[in-house]
Amino acid sequence: MKLGTYEIPELRLVPNALTDVKKIYDVVKTEAIGTKEIGNVFGYKQTSTGIFYRRMSTMLSYGLLSQLSRSTYKVTDLAIALSYPEPDKEQLFKNKAILNVPLWNEIFKKFGKNPPMENFWIQLKNITGIEPVEAQKVQNLVRKWYLDDIALVTMDPLGHPIMDDAISKGNIYDDKHLR
Repeated sequence: MKLGTYEIPELRLVPNALTDVKKIYDVVKTEAIGTKEIGNVFGYKQTSTGIFYRRMSTMLSYGLLSQLSRSTYKVTDLAIALSYPEPDKEQLFKNKAILNVPLWNEIFKKFGKNPPMENFWIQLKNITGIEPVEAQKVQNLVRKWYLDDIALVTMDPLGHPIMDDAISKGNIYDDKHLR
């Protein structure tokens, strides 16, 4: 789903995106893979369907795939770390993936894990620049998706997401530290 310039994953990180990217990784490892081949991994005869697009968009939003060209992708290091996680680092990588979603990161910076229920549409409008009517229409769904994902983020004692030692010491969670 696109809100202004923000792409929002329509499928959740757990279990959807992680299951999907693991399937891709198990087939190609770190090699580049084309759209058609990804479709084959998922059993699609055509890759122009809405569900295929949503699956791809979701993995891109979380930073699990990188796009090398119009129809060529590669599994990211983050995706590999989440596909076969070291138990003591799995949560760190989930935090990174969730906060890779630019809108989730913006909402998190303003509200943490508790975005307002009442008039959430105003926040969506202000952050994304979409029209008020559109923001009102999608506010409940976007808030639900945000809460589903952000519930997986673990926090340090100061209320900041645990990203890694250097980042959590500085309590920084901006885009340049997330990929």
